[in-house]
Amino acid sequence: MKDYIKRGIVLIDQFNYLRSVAAALCLISLFIAVNTQRPINYDGILYLQTAEAFANNGWQEAMKHYNWPFYSIFIAWLSKLTHLSFENSTYLLNAIFLIIIVNSFITLIGELGGSRFVQFLGALVIFSHPQLHHYQHYIIRGFGYWAFSLLALLHFVRFYKYLKWKYALGWGIFIGVALLFRPEGLVLCCLGPLVLMVRQETSLWNKLENIFIAYSINIIAASIIVAWWLNMPNRTSAQLGRLGEFWFQVQNGLIFLSANINEKAAIISQSVLNYHSKEWGLTMVISGLTGMYLYKLVATLWPVHTLLFGHAFFKRLMPTESGIKRVIIYFSILNLLIPAIALGQRFYISYRFIM
Repeated sequence: MKDYIKRGIVLIDQFNYLRSVAAALCLISLFIAVNTQRPINYDGILYLQTAEAFANNGWQEAMKHYNWPFYSIFIAWLSKLTHLSFENSTYLLNAIFLIIIVNSFITLIGELGGSRFVQFLGALVIFSHPQLHHYQHYIIRGFGYWAFSLLALLHFVRFYKYLKWKYALGWGIFIGVALLFRPEGLVLCCLGPLVLMVRQETSLWNKLENIFIAYSINIIAASIIVAWWLNMPNRTSAQLGRLGEFWFQVQNGLIFLSANINEKAAIISQSVLNYHSKEWGLTMVISGLTGMYLYKLVATLWPVHTLLFGHAFFKRLMPTESGIKRVIIYFSILNLLIPAIALGQRFYISYRFIM
């Protein structure tokens, strides 16, 4: 039995078309999902209406439908280019994004030091991910965000390792495209490069220089946006779409989070608990939110994948380079904090927001 397993591992190590086969299987799965589950999700209807508004009347009309319309603009552009309907254009976009997700995920595993066999296991993980399958026929911004976030992370890992300009530019471009799908990508864009401060074997001055290089393309993009906005007649913050939400979070996010949790704790203390236990209201709120978050996190990752992650973590099957390990841990923490803060502010979070 061991000989068969060893032969299988050797065959996998010699197989050079892993990414292509994995991408093809995901496309087949997407084709089946699209043709067997036709109802359009509610968000999808909004995005299609926004795409139609942009195609007929331009940016201003699209902003009236949805104030972060870039995904719908991509749909409209692709529809015009391919002469497909708006709906079919979204499925074509999903196919493109799935290919990027699969290839980036497998390539990232290789970049982290994973052997061909480990990359094969990674391909199985991404192909069998139940939430990814569940949303395949949905018209959502998530696929674009996941695809370009993975591409951005891949290039950032390479920049952390090699400190080459081309990888810094790749990071800046791809994280910029990712935030066009979801504005919370600004958190990764603004905070991600700071992990370069803990890079070893570099002086403080070189660390600051590397951080500036990582920010360079985004600084240029932000300067262009600000200059464009300042030169607009009758400018308002509404013209910036959901960027105002990010600025609100920077200024008041934690205050709003604390006030919301304390308000709910006071309600529970007054309406649910008796006189002797009313001081436990805050504990009940925090423990309830924690339980909800952990449940949705495990359900999103899938229990089997969660167990695999736990096994890898406790067995220390992490990248051999300590610096790369810090990058992965840092970005994982950022990605966990974003939905955690959103949950504390809204007392609700969808599964795909955790992905």
